[in-house]
Amino acid sequence: MASLPVETSLLASTSTLASRGHQGTTTSLPKPPLDPVFFDLQDDGIKPVKDLVVEYKGVMKDPLGFLRQIDDAVAGKGWRAYDSPLGAPILYSGYSDEITKGLLTSPALRDRISLLAKRKVDAMVLEPGEDREKVQKRVERGLEGVARRMSASLIAKVESPRLIRVYGIVLQNLFARLYNWGVHISIDEVVRLREVATIAAANKQSLVFLPCHKSHLDYLLVSWLCFRLGLALPHIVAGENLNLPLVGPLLRRGGAFFIRRTWGDDELYPVVANEYISLLLERGHNLEVFMEGTRSRSGKLLPPKFGILKVLLDTVLAGRTSDVILCPVSIQYDKVIESRGYVEEMMGQPKAKESLSGLFGQTSVLGLKLGRIDVRFQEPYSIKTLLAEQTERRSGFEVSRSEKDKTTFLRNVGYRVLSDINAVSVAMPSALVATALLTLRSSRGVSKKELIRRVDWLITTIISRGGRVVDFGGRTTEEMVDRTLHVLGDVIGHRSPNEVLEPTVYPLKPFELSLYRNQIVHLFVTECLFCATLYLSVKQQTSSNRMDLVDLIEECRFLSDLLRIEFVFPTDSIEVNVRRTMAKLEDDGVISVDETSVGLSSSEMETGRERYDFYLFLLWPFIEAYWIASVALFGLFSPEGREEADGNVRWVSQAEFLKASQAMGKTLFFQGDLSYLESISTFTLQNAISRFIELKILVTRKVKKVVVIGLHPDWADEERLGAWGEKLGAFRREGKSRRTNALAAARVYDLAKSISLSLPTVEVTAWPVPLPPPTSVEDTISPPVVVEGRGGAKL
Repeated sequence: MASLPVETSLLASTSTLASRGHQGTTTSLPKPPLDPVFFDLQDDGIKPVKDLVVEYKGVMKDPLGFLRQIDDAVAGKGWRAYDSPLGAPILYSGYSDEITKGLLTSPALRDRISLLAKRKVDAMVLEPGEDREKVQKRVERGLEGVARRMSASLIAKVESPRLIRVYGIVLQNLFARLYNWGVHISIDEVVRLREVATIAAANKQSLVFLPCHKSHLDYLLVSWLCFRLGLALPHIVAGENLNLPLVGPLLRRGGAFFIRRTWGDDELYPVVANEYISLLLERGHNLEVFMEGTRSRSGKLLPPKFGILKVLLDTVLAGRTSDVILCPVSIQYDKVIESRGYVEEMMGQPKAKESLSGLFGQTSVLGLKLGRIDVRFQEPYSIKTLLAEQTERRSGFEVSRSEKDKTTFLRNVGYRVLSDINAVSVAMPSALVATALLTLRSSRGVSKKELIRRVDWLITTIISRGGRVVDFGGRTTEEMVDRTLHVLGDVIGHRSPNEVLEPTVYPLKPFELSLYRNQIVHLFVTECLFCATLYLSVKQQTSSNRMDLVDLIEECRFLSDLLRIEFVFPTDSIEVNVRRTMAKLEDDGVISVDETSVGLSSSEMETGRERYDFYLFLLWPFIEAYWIASVALFGLFSPEGREEADGNVRWVSQAEFLKASQAMGKTLFFQGDLSYLESISTFTLQNAISRFIELKILVTRKVKKVVVIGLHPDWADEERLGAWGEKLGAFRREGKSRRTNALAAARVYDLAKSISLSLPTVEVTAWPVPLPPPTSVEDTISPPVVVEGRGGAKL
């Protein structure tokens, strides 16, 4: 079989920042050459993708080579010296003390301390003759002590070049042992990144790396890449849950600082934390921020969090820095080290408390062979450039004066970053194999020959859609599939040669495989929505199987808006997106189109609907999850014998409802009424509940730190709720036991109603809800909000 084409992408020859310039004293610098210190160029020419650990020598295979590497690290040879990284300097004695002094003397912190002291003194009953000013000064000194302790526990302690070099060699050893196929980067992207870093450093501006978040290794990987590529180490914004004994101090010396996930009523801590970040930006130090807020357990991107992004924007608006440069980063693993724990969480088991043994204790880490890592850097852009674009596009747009405009801007930037991460991501070998296996009609298995054919088709389809596939280094698809089957050997089964005539594989653990399939769903999301909508007609099994184009557009609008938490959509209107997708599918021969209707093409029907079903199988697990959640809503009605007053809500714990919904989903799966076990994922069901809250089907409040939910009184009607569930269920995959009939429907809804008996009612003061009911199910879907910018998103 012929070698595969190398990774495809449209790479500009120069950086946007270098060609346009951005705010600061320097607007253009010469483009740096391919420095052999950082790229280790060989005589065989420049390759588009480079493995940064290919020269690594293992202690067992090459002891002398390993010792030479240690000697090079100690001596600081080549890139290991790390003596002149691009960016504001941090590796010098006294750096942490400088930051602490700057933070504790910042005007914003001083003002907050004075305000809090004044409030406290105003609430005090002073003794006769007691000096109010002296009391306030005493209170201020106490608050200064609190702020000092907060800063001591917050500020990163990175300042030792020798320790950073030790970290560098340790992490190289770790990644080389874990990921035996290497850590791969795009040469073009890194050259452009160094170019932007050179300009940013000259302008005293910070690079803010915005990686996707799939693993705890992400923290270490981005910092190691900066070390390896000669960039100033970023300060890593991490959650306080990672500040573990032994691990926390080591991470802090590598640049991490730990922020509380919730601030409660503490009015001093937010100022300390925000001022620390602003001070780093003011000095031009790099940052590493995980905008998703937590690791994605499902394999696809999570909705962005806007807290740190707001601090970046406010620092720029306040004039404390001339600009901030954002750099979206895609990190893709052939296999995620925490995948087993992720599956347990998706199945409903409580999240294990963070610990060193929890990260590496599932297996012998240094003996793993987990394939490869691919890291891609999107074209960096500045906050001021994005702000200028939005201001020009929107009449009267002023983020400095309007909180509404600021929120709009932050949402646009957040979803643009996600879209840009998706755009620069590459399809990994594990994602290709997992997707090919999980889009089969049968879960019993497939011949290896057929699997290779399906992977070849998938590669061609991804490239034709403008996506990117990893560079196989001249290897054939068959070689890549063989290596991937080895990496995923614990989740992909092999039929015994005594049972079959040819090599046959099957999804042994489909739930875990779905993590890798979901990495590339974004490439086909518009086709998936289109085909799932067309399925409303195709499943009728009539002679024409055609659907009116107007109806198709409206049903696509319903489905895409329902799933808007799950995916990042193109920014155009729904009609434009539908027609564009329709043209692609028609060119591919999947559908036939006339002036008023759409249907499957005769050629697609003759070939067994292989391509059409592929798109359905990608989306159906998500549709089923939302259907499970919609049916489980019947469990929120009061049990028989208890009635709620008109207009009042029966409140139950959201966590308990989620657990009961998942148990119902498992029951339906084992009884044949559900097609996909991954539909009961905790995180997808949680997204469905969040979407139902947005649609005013559910109402929510917090009672003593417990989130409770209940049916909106306008939806406390079995007939109306049943119509909603049936509308969602119409998009589901049909089967012999899932076709619409009275017995099947009655069995499912009786099971859902039984949930109410296991859900204890949370006693909350009755809350009448005065909102008028929507006129129809369709009217509950709010108009889409379009997020503009490259790639964008329809929210």
